[in-house]
Amino acid sequence: MDDTDVFLFMHSFPDINSREPMKARFYEGELWGRELELGLMPMIEK
Repeated sequence: MDDTDVFLFMHSFPDINSREPMKARFYEGELWGRELELGLMPMIEK
């Protein structure tokens, strides 16, 4: 948490049944596709 070179990207869901539909909407949405994916994906190590 104290490492300034680390970015933590977490998802939160209200319940297990909401997880997959909400994840799908996020990754198919404009915010991910137009703004986040190109910048974040190259930074992911694991």
